[in-house]
Amino acid sequence: MAEIDDGLLPEDRPLWRAAESLDEVAALTARWLSGGIRSQPGYGGTVDVDEDDAQGLTAALIACNRAGFF
Repeated sequence: MAEIDDGLLPEDRPLWRAAESLDEVAALTARWLSGGIRSQPGYGGTVDVDEDDAQGLTAALIACNRAGFF
C-alpha cells in the first residue's frame, strides 16, 4: 500500500498520528507554530506567518491553540 502524501516529515508523523483528541491536536499545532515540530498535516513544512503584515499573529495563534482552540 502506498504512503499518503500528508506533507509531514517522517520524524513528525508519529506525533500527529498519536493524537487522540482535538486538545492534543491543538497542543501539537502550538508546538508547530512555536518551532518545536517542523511539519503539520497538509501544510508541508515549517510555519511561515508573515509577521510584517500581521505582527503578533503567531503568538496569538499559539495562545489560542494552547487554550484548546484548533
